[in-house]
Amino acid sequence: MRPARVLVLFSRSLMLLGILRWLMDQESIDAEGLDREASGVRESVVRFGPDVIIVDEDDIGLNGILTTTELMQYCPEAKIVRIDPSSNLIRIVQQQEVAVAGVEDLLRLITSG
Repeated sequence: MRPARVLVLFSRSLMLLGILRWLMDQESIDAEGLDREASGVRESVVRFGPDVIIVDEDDIGLNGILTTTELMQYCPEAKIVRIDPSSNLIRIVQQQEVAVAGVEDLLRLITSG
C-alpha cells in the first residue's frame, strides 16, 4: 500500500509548519509543504497529486491564495482539511458528484442524510 500523499499549504501559520514537520516523520505518509503565496503553487499542487490537502482556515482566499473551491477543482479526489487554530476546529471538505435526472433525485439526495 502506498503512503498517503499529504500536502500542507502554509502561509503565515507556524502551526501548519509544525504539523508538516510531524507528518514528514510518519512512515505511512508522504508529506510535502508549499507556500500558498509562492508562484506556480497551482501547478505544484496538481503535480503532487495529494490525497489530503491541509490548509489554515485563516489563509483561505487571501492575497490570491487558493480557495477551497479551487483546490477541489484542481484535485477533485483530495480531502481538504481546513484547520482553524483560533477555535481548535478542523473542517473536512470532500467533493462528491452525484448524477440526478430530476428534482426527485435531488430531493432524495438532500433527505438521505
